[in-house]
Amino acid sequence: MTRNRFQPPRKRARHKAKEKKKINNRIRSLRQQLEYKKVQLTSSDLMAAFFAKESEIPNIQALRHEISRRLATASSVAIVALIEKYERDYKRGIRLDAYRKRHRWRRADVGRLLQIGVSHAGQRRIGRLLTSKAVGRGVVHKSISFQEMAVSVGHFWTRLFDRDTPPNERRLLYKQTRWWPDFIEAAYRGERMSVSSTEAEARVAAASGVSASEVHRLCQMVRNARGNAAPEDPPTTAEELRRHLEFGPAR
Repeated sequence: MTRNRFQPPRKRARHKAKEKKKINNRIRSLRQQLEYKKVQLTSSDLMAAFFAKESEIPNIQALRHEISRRLATASSVAIVALIEKYERDYKRGIRLDAYRKRHRWRRADVGRLLQIGVSHAGQRRIGRLLTSKAVGRGVVHKSISFQEMAVSVGHFWTRLFDRDTPPNERRLLYKQTRWWPDFIEAAYRGERMSVSSTEAEARVAAASGVSASEVHRLCQMVRNARGNAAPEDPPTTAEELRRHLEFGPAR
């Protein structure tokens, strides 16, 4: 005999009465807090304040305004914490990239390594570099601050989607995005439906401003990364690719 997944009517009635009693207790608690001018509010208080009727709690609008103010403050704190996390991750990524090249460090890298800050083991390696003969061009890239990076990224996306950006500049900006190979492959796939592979590569190359061999390389790279999975992007044409690269996405 299988159990009925629905509660019996009597049990449902008891459950509703219990929930109603719990809400009434929270409303009574809110009244007491308002009377004694307490400011400690729990999550249950928030729920009761926003779902209670106007007549059940005096000065309910003032309480809701206070709750909204606290939520806005909490959101600001969360945004600041998120930005700080992004800054830590950015600096950690710079150090990680430098650590991966530690066996090829040169004396020319000492200044940049000291700038990004390295661990004690890295500092010992820097000490050995100062007395070694490992001269030559450095392998650690010059880093910029998180604030400079944020401004640069903001300027990049603004210029990319600005209608007044010249076509040649927009095409160069698109080449720096991760979408560039996918755009090329989707256009090649669409052209391939009507012409040969050589002609499709030539059309896409003319629309994107790269060579046919580069189109072939990018398409092969996308297909290798995709494997046996179906393409996520629908096929386009060389003309659609040209308009997208020169004038931005259609609005």
